[in-house]
Formats: sequence, structure tokens, C-alpha cells
Amino acid sequence: MFSRRVRLSARLKTAAVIASELLKLGAAVYTLLSVLGISAALSAFWPLLHPFAPALGYAFLGSLGTALTFVWFLVRRPTARRLLRGYRWIRAEYCYSIDSQNTSVHAQRIRITLEAIRPGVNYFENRYLWSGRGDEGGPEVVSSGHRLQGSAWRRGVWNHYYVHLGRSLAVGEREDVEILQRLHDTGGAFEPFLAKTILEPVDYLILRVLLPHQLLPRKINVTEGSSAVPTDVVVKQLPFSFDADTGEIRAEIPSPVFLHRYEIRWEY
Repeated sequence: MFSRRVRLSARLKTAAVIASELLKLGAAVYTLLSVLGISAALSAFWPLLHPFAPALGYAFLGSLGTALTFVWFLVRRPTARRLLRGYRWIRAEYCYSIDSQNTSVHAQRIRITLEAIRPGVNYFENRYLWSGRGDEGGPEVVSSGHRLQGSAWRRGVWNHYYVHLGRSLAVGEREDVEILQRLHDTGGAFEPFLAKTILEPVDYLILRVLLPHQLLPRKINVTEGSSAVPTDVVVKQLPFSFDADTGEIRAEIPSPVFLHRYEIRWEY
């Protein structure tokens, strides 16, 4: 009974968010269409309004620019981005490890919990960027019932890929996805940091680094960086834990800020 109430509450909350965002999007589109409609109506009286053409032109461009800016900012909102994709990230855990036998052999394991905010969601998109140079293994989907859809492709500096969930999710339903990447830094170019920029809003973020005993760090910094210009400005230092026995650095960030960058950086 309790789990049913939780699911019902999540679905009602999701429905309210979707309705709110659709109303805002509808208002933005209505404003844009109104500007275009007024312009079309005025064109019928062009012979009479011709002397006022410069003033009307500036007014039209200003109104159109305002409407387009409103739509652009609305679509960039975290909730709107979730709505367009059909799901939201609940929890994300990134774990980067270096092999104790061969320190050029690395791996990254990602665990992500997704929640559908519209019916029929059956895939999710992710991206990655690696600072090393050598054998950059593609993402391997290791969670049960999921598979990589196609292969990873590059867009800008990021490598993108899709994961098919093997089924369609109902609104409010959650799914755990796990992805493994095997990396071999034969060129020795790896920079000692693990970072996540919040391009997909997430409720809870965990960053973990596992180091072998021969590479235990002498200095560790965990920071939150701003998205404002100039970029990578440190907003604040974040708490973390370090276990010298296991070589694990761990940082947990509740409610990370959209577009901010969270980073574990260490020195040997």
C-alpha cells in the first residue's frame, strides 16, 4: 500500500510539472504567433502605414526578438529539458578506477537511476569525455535487459551514445542503468581528475575514484565550478572522504546545480 501511494504521488507530481511546463511553452508559442499575426494584419494597411515603416520595423523586430528569447530560455530550463527527453535523472554514480597491476589500465563504471516523466520512454542518452590517449574502449552496457543502441559518435568535444532500455517505462517508473568503459592510457596523457558537468539535471550525484596503493594521492581537491563566464571558476570546495586502505576518494553531492561542474582532482 505504501509503495502504491509513493508511486501515485510521484505520478501526480510529474503530471503537475509536465502540465506547468506545457502551459509555459504554450504561452511562449502564443506570444510568438501573436507577434506574427499582428504583423500580418498590419501588412494589409501597408499603404497607410508606409510613412511609419522604420518605427514599425523596429517594434516588430524587438517584439519578435523578445518572444524568441523567451522560448529559448524556456527550452533551456532543466525541467523543460527533462520533458523533451521524457525522463529525469534521480541518481548518478561515477566511479573511476586505476588497475594496481598495470597503472595505464583504467576503467569507468557509471550507475544511473532514471524516472520516466511521460509514457513510452525506452532509451536514454549519455555522453563522455576522456583526457587519456590510447585504447579508448566504447561504452559497454552491463545492466540486465539493456543494450547499446548503435555505436558512440562524436559531437564537438563529447562522445554521445544511446542505451535502449529493452522495454517502455510508464510515468513514474524507474530504471537502473549501468555502463562500463575500459580505457588504456598507453600515451600517458591522463590527467588525474574525475568530473561531471550537470548537463542533465540530477537529484543526487556521487563521484568515486579508486587508486592503487602505489598511486595514493598526496593532495586531493573536490570542487564545484560555475557555468558563468569565465568558465571553471571555483564556487566552493566540497567535502569528501578518503580511505587509504582501499584507495577510495568519495564525494556525495545532493541537489547539484544545473550546468555546474563537480570535480575530484588529485596529485601524486
